[in-house]
Parts: sequence; C-alpha cells; structure tokens
Amino acid sequence: MKRFISISLVILAGVVLLASCRKRDYHDDIDRREDAYVYEYADEFFTVEFIEDGRFAVLESLDNESFWPDVDERLRGDFGSGRKRIQNITAGFEMNVNVIETNIRTEADAQEAIDYYYYERYGVYPEFAMKNQSLKLQSGRQKIGISR
Repeated sequence: MKRFISISLVILAGVVLLASCRKRDYHDDIDRREDAYVYEYADEFFTVEFIEDGRFAVLESLDNESFWPDVDERLRGDFGSGRKRIQNITAGFEMNVNVIETNIRTEADAQEAIDYYYYERYGVYPEFAMKNQSLKLQSGRQKIGISR
C-alpha cells in the first residue's frame, strides 16, 4: 500500500509538472505576423513599410552583411519591438533583427529615426539606398530601387 501511494504521488507530480510546461503557441506567432517591404537602408539599419496600413518601422540587422536586405524585398514576421527572427520572402532566408522602433506614421519620421540611430552608432549621417533611387553606399554596394 505504501509503495502504491509513493508511485501515485510521483506520477501525479509528473503530470502536474508536465501540464504546467507548454510549448510556444504557434498560432500566436502566426496572428502577429505582418508583411512589409524594405523601404530604405543604410548599412545594417533599414526601414520597412507595412503593406496593410503604410506604417514604417526601423530595424537593425544582427546578421553579417550577406543577410542584409535590399530595397523592395518582402519581409514577413513579428515586427514588435525587440530581437526577432523574420523571413525574407524575396531572397528565401530567415534573418535576425532588432526592431528598434515601430508604428512610425510618415516617411519623414522614418527618415528622421534612421538618421538618429545611424548617427548614434557611427557619428555621421548615412547615405541611403531608397526606393526608386540609385545611390552608392558607404559599404560600396550599388543598389537600384524598383517601384512596386
């Protein structure tokens, strides 16, 4: 009888422990996903424009240069503030980013925000590759924007 109670308590404790653990809810992640296009970039900093409502966000790539997005590439993911892993739909890979600022309403405010963060890091204002423009970047990459 004593053995039965001991085994029952161990099994009950195991059930309670396993029931309290939960996997990350996949459906929550899907509900927060948004699609956006890269609007402009300056080295590892870039702004995206959300397809649904035209808002902007400033992101910083945490990956090496080969994973930096280009102008007009389509991105999908959770763009809430903080470190995230988002998909580059156009190029077909996932990338690690830091979402610095989101819910920016105008292009001018997005430009001002990326200027601020770039200046804070490098002490100079950036040269941009923007949508519908071709500019030489400080890193030497040549980009040509394409209208959607």
